[in-house]
Amino acid sequence: MIYHHKLSNIIILIFVLTLNIGNKIFAQQQNPLDKILTINLKNRNIKEILKHLQGKAKVSFNYKSSIFTNEPLTEFTAENEKLSEILIKLLKPYNVEFKYFGGNSIILKPIKKRNSQYFTISGYVFDQTSGEKLIGASVYCHYNKRGTYTNDLGFFTLILPNDSIFLEVKYVGYKNISEKSYNRANTFRFFKLEPHTNLKEIEVTDEKQSKFEQKPNSIFYNLRAIKDLPAFMGEPDVLRAVQILPGVQSSGESAGGLNVRGGGSDQNLVLIDGVPVYNIVHVFGLFSIINPVAVNSVELIKGGFSAKYNGRLSSILDIKLKDGNYYKLAGNVNIGMFLSSITLQGPLVKNKSSFIASFRRTYFDAFYQPFQYFSNRKSLKNYSGWYYFYDIVAKANYKIGNRDKITISFFRGIDRGKISEKQIFSDTVENLLKHEHNKQLRWNTLMSNLRWDRVLTDKIFMVNTAGITKYDTKFEDEILWETKPKPEQDFSHVKYTQTSGNTDYFFNSVFEINSFIKHKIVTGVELIYHDFNTGTLDYSTIFNKNEYDTSLGKKNIYSFEKILFIEDNWKISPRLFLNCGMSINSIAVKNKEYLKIQPRLSLNFAFSKKAFINVSYTKMQQNLQVLPNNGVGLPIDIWIPVTEKLKPQLSEQSTIGIFYSVNRHYRLSLESYIKFMQNLVEIKEGEYFVFGGFEWDNSFYTGKGFSRGVEIMIEKQTGKVRGWLGYSLSKSERIFENINNGKSFPFKYDRRHQISAFMKFPLTKKKWNASLSWIYTTGSPITVPSSVYKIDNKIYYEFTDRNNERMTAYHRMDVSISKSKIYKNRKRTLNFGAYNIYSHLNPVFVSTNYLLSSDKSKLTFYEVGLLPIIPYISYEISF
Repeated sequence: MIYHHKLSNIIILIFVLTLNIGNKIFAQQQNPLDKILTINLKNRNIKEILKHLQGKAKVSFNYKSSIFTNEPLTEFTAENEKLSEILIKLLKPYNVEFKYFGGNSIILKPIKKRNSQYFTISGYVFDQTSGEKLIGASVYCHYNKRGTYTNDLGFFTLILPNDSIFLEVKYVGYKNISEKSYNRANTFRFFKLEPHTNLKEIEVTDEKQSKFEQKPNSIFYNLRAIKDLPAFMGEPDVLRAVQILPGVQSSGESAGGLNVRGGGSDQNLVLIDGVPVYNIVHVFGLFSIINPVAVNSVELIKGGFSAKYNGRLSSILDIKLKDGNYYKLAGNVNIGMFLSSITLQGPLVKNKSSFIASFRRTYFDAFYQPFQYFSNRKSLKNYSGWYYFYDIVAKANYKIGNRDKITISFFRGIDRGKISEKQIFSDTVENLLKHEHNKQLRWNTLMSNLRWDRVLTDKIFMVNTAGITKYDTKFEDEILWETKPKPEQDFSHVKYTQTSGNTDYFFNSVFEINSFIKHKIVTGVELIYHDFNTGTLDYSTIFNKNEYDTSLGKKNIYSFEKILFIEDNWKISPRLFLNCGMSINSIAVKNKEYLKIQPRLSLNFAFSKKAFINVSYTKMQQNLQVLPNNGVGLPIDIWIPVTEKLKPQLSEQSTIGIFYSVNRHYRLSLESYIKFMQNLVEIKEGEYFVFGGFEWDNSFYTGKGFSRGVEIMIEKQTGKVRGWLGYSLSKSERIFENINNGKSFPFKYDRRHQISAFMKFPLTKKKWNASLSWIYTTGSPITVPSSVYKIDNKIYYEFTDRNNERMTAYHRMDVSISKSKIYKNRKRTLNFGAYNIYSHLNPVFVSTNYLLSSDKSKLTFYEVGLLPIIPYISYEISF
């Protein structure tokens, strides 16, 4: 099959052709409506005043002369006012409006008479110092209580009645903009907010600068909020920022991923600038895969999913990258004990094009040999090894006029490790002289995309994206041995290499339509071509000087996925808000096609300014998953697709939440959920995942899942001491007809109780701050034998129920202390602390021991931990 190679070319061609559709792309320049002018004219008519303005503002007014018939002589003055404000006052008596679509041309035309007079304000909200887009900024008219938020690209559209007067734009950590609006015509605006520069004001006293925002079914972080949380080895971490929230759990001390509301770690859709990635961790889960310095915002959605999100059952982790500084070169250097990073950003063309690039690398590999030498342990003398990871994030943006932007993003993360064992035998009796065993492991995550954002009209916003996302793994095991010289044999060698991976080529187009007063329509289409290599095993050996090579499993699986979605955000009344949508998902693999309709519904009702309730229902479909049990025992993920026998996973989730602001300091939330899942898979007992071309998808049982829970959270956002306290009570079960005698059993990540706490507070008046987090969860279920027997000198274990025991509870406290100082326009931060401050050795797995005699047998179990207290120190410079 070769047509999958052509699909990527077709997608790119579609994207390029789409770039030529629509209105003409305008040349980039400063918005003339923002020019500040002063004029003082007497005894002039309107046309003479407009001609004077043309010269001063260097613009061109296009209009029919008849719209100003018999205009009288007049006097007009304006002092240090924007051209937009001048035109509003000048044209209002003539019932004329202006429209600006880019360039230097402004159109004047009579205002059409309508039964209900409305006008539209649309545009972008930026950071004044860097030009960075501000996601979720509020644009609000207090006079008639109408407002909106900027989307993921900083764009907004707000339809207002003609009696609107005051407009306010605000964003967490920035000074508000308030202005009196005289305009009654459609306008396109650029709001630039000034960030607060007083560190004490932001971090300690300013009650308006909350950096953590909770919405129904979701949690939103900006970069400052992530940095507030205790770091791991001196590195702020996106993944750990969400793992301490109610309803969210880590997969384990050394296991990557998230488990949200009873789901598996592969049931979370992780997006980087809208592109899904299949691996989100380094070092088996100790670090998240992306440098937080390059992150603009992070949102975790646990339920009530928008129709635009598809492909996973449990959650959405939406990570938005920074665009980079449009005005000046800036950077960040972080030097830690085991990990360092550098980030640069700046303009390619000032105010028109920007870039950001970030690089991280560990130096675990550099520390291993000194550790081995100074430890002076005989058990290590024959061993050597190394491990490291690095990741690269790069992004470039180019503005074409005021309404178009082209963005190119790239990410790559690599983990590599090796363990070698060498032995030399001097015993003359043995034939073996040398023995060497080498193991190498590598996994690679890559994503790249090209995106075009365009404001089609003041009320329609379009985003087109094409790209590739890829994840692959490679494991090598090599054994070499040498015997005493013989005529027929003196050296032997065995090597096998296991590879797996998946590649997606995709194209999507999304439209936001704000043409209606109470409705916001979002619709779009997505095409994905999946290429899965579920496992290839290459085997080679040299024995008696003869070479043998073989390969198993070189058989890729291809599928084509099509998604069509539409949703309506309907403001039924000032207190009642409805989001209803539908997603249609179709995936074709070989001769089989699966088609599902997934309805989405979310309803918000505000009892008052302090309290509201949210109810939601969502149905989700997942067309791929991680191999549930890797028979070869490797610590890597192997993704498997739907086939003619493996159906897509399905889920239905219903939630209800109550949110209440106790006062200006405290906010309380209570959420409850229930979730049903179908077509879950478990590997059959006694089966192993074999990398062959035969029907491997016969090796699984299919079953159901059920989870429910309650999550409580109280949050303090203001004052010197800030933080939150959360608790969740949950239960997650699985039911398989052929497992556990058909009885339900706890899911391996079922943890009944979870308590999480976070607090940040000042230590001194000299900008020393401390933050700490604490988490407690019930122990994970495990399956242990109930008894052991010895028959004919062979050991047999007897098992009763699946997951019949639990490990001891997991708990730890992380502490971070930091001090920031600005010196010569450079912010310097010293950060030190400890992971697991009281060194509780949390269990990773359980090992079994036994005692046998002729008349009795006894089983003993002991838990094995991994990470004790880990102190750290890091130094960060931002410029």
